[in-house]
Amino acid sequence: MSLHEVFSCTAGKDDAGKRLDIFLVQKFSYLSREKWQNEIHEKNILISGGAREASYIIREKDDIV
Repeated sequence: MSLHEVFSCTAGKDDAGKRLDIFLVQKFSYLSREKWQNEIHEKNILISGGAREASYIIREKDDIV
């Protein structure tokens, strides 16, 4: 499954320290963690312009697209 929409957000102070896949499930609950992990693996999720692993730890002010 691939996403058919583009979203963008900036991580806040409360988001810092969370794994990327967990952050996405909490922020956008319409996809399961497994689906988000697949999107991350397929490089459909970028952090500040670069692809990251699902285990990437979010930092405050990270731009997520």
